[in-house]
Amino acid sequence: MKKIFLGLIVIAFGLQLSAQSIPNPGFEEWTSGTPNNWTTSLGGTINVSFLDINIPIPLNLNFGSKSTDAHSGNYALKLKANSLNLSAIASYIPNYEIPESITLPGIAQLGTAGTFNVDASTLMEIFSLDTNSTMEDLQNIDWEQLGSIVNVVSRGVPFPAVPRSMKVWMKYLPPVGESDTMAVAVVAYHQGQSVLSLLSGNEYPAGLAFRTMSERHENYTEVTFGIDGYDPDYQCDSLAVIFLSSISYPFKANTELFLDDITFQFDESSIDSFEESLMSVYPNPAAQYVNILPKNQQNEYSIELFDMNGRLIRQQSSLTGDYRMSLGDIAKGAYFLKLRQDGETSLQKLVVE
Repeated sequence: MKKIFLGLIVIAFGLQLSAQSIPNPGFEEWTSGTPNNWTTSLGGTINVSFLDINIPIPLNLNFGSKSTDAHSGNYALKLKANSLNLSAIASYIPNYEIPESITLPGIAQLGTAGTFNVDASTLMEIFSLDTNSTMEDLQNIDWEQLGSIVNVVSRGVPFPAVPRSMKVWMKYLPPVGESDTMAVAVVAYHQGQSVLSLLSGNEYPAGLAFRTMSERHENYTEVTFGIDGYDPDYQCDSLAVIFLSSISYPFKANTELFLDDITFQFDESSIDSFEESLMSVYPNPAAQYVNILPKNQQNEYSIELFDMNGRLIRQQSSLTGDYRMSLGDIAKGAYFLKLRQDGETSLQKLVVE
């Protein structure tokens, strides 16, 4: 699989997302060998044709495992490449020189990913692409089936605001004496974002990071990935994150990437820029309570309170008129309030003293 295919996967982050704060950032919670709220596998069906009969071949590859070698807590996520066995389909598509297997890099995605259903010939057309491919090569691809492959990209999770950076503790271990490069993509989207709107140039992500790292880290190291493209006109509704253990083709089977303790940082001054929006907040700074006055007093609205790491602290829906939120059990510090009303979203910083 060539680098251009990875580029297509990254584009897929434009899918519309939905619902509430970042789960399991330290990979402490696991179910059946998979970290809760994360996807570390690829699954679907490859269809081959033999004597005009369609033969579906199921595929499921897992790239993640629970590791007790953690930065903090009990567990971390360990990513490693896996191999896609192609020998079962090679005899059915003689027009392609198909290797017995293809090594795919370790992958972890925030949220739940879908599955794909694609013809073997289409898959081979994609695998054959590289930087020397021509427009004629692209025309041979069935783009409707490519949409099925895009489903393997997680839609991420809801998120209240565009983070300025993401920090993650990681160990990166390419084979001794060899070099490799890992990558992480973080994309913050506002409501209504879609793949088609991104490709047409009519929409832009509220924040975007695509970073790589090649240095070998034998011990856990905190790495910061800055998030670019912040635009206050595009308030964030959701966040997608994907890690790849390798983007150096051919992918190395023995490269290991350990991940733990993911946090997000916010530029508080950027939150201040929303103060003229859909609500008034007083007193601010606040202590025992805060009053929230929506601009539209008649229609229903909802309020969410988040800390500066994006964790949901409190929420209330189906409100009308003024609302007084109790803060007696809230720790001192900076937070932000998010109001949703009539399909619009407003964000404002709140300081609790």
